[in-house]
Amino acid sequence: MASIEGDGPQASVRVWGYTDCDLLVDLFESVARDWRGWQGERAWASIEGEFRIGVSTNSTGKVTIAVQLSCDDGEDNWRLTIPVFSEAGQLEGIARQVATFFAG
Repeated sequence: MASIEGDGPQASVRVWGYTDCDLLVDLFESVARDWRGWQGERAWASIEGEFRIGVSTNSTGKVTIAVQLSCDDGEDNWRLTIPVFSEAGQLEGIARQVATFFAG
């Protein structure tokens, strides 16, 4: 289950991870290696597309992690994207936390 919770909109969806969780770990490891910045967005999405993370950076070292949950069941379709802001120096710690979460 993936959830976005906070003061504003909230959403949850069931996510099937299969082996693509390794690719999510790879995403965060790659942005941590390239903490000085990169062009465009680097992204990962679950196999069925209901959970997506896109990571981008700007020239000042600000990192945006766009977390998106969606439901396309034919009746009640919706999509919620929440940006999470970070600094380039925090990427290594975030990558370690993601790897630890999916290792367990």
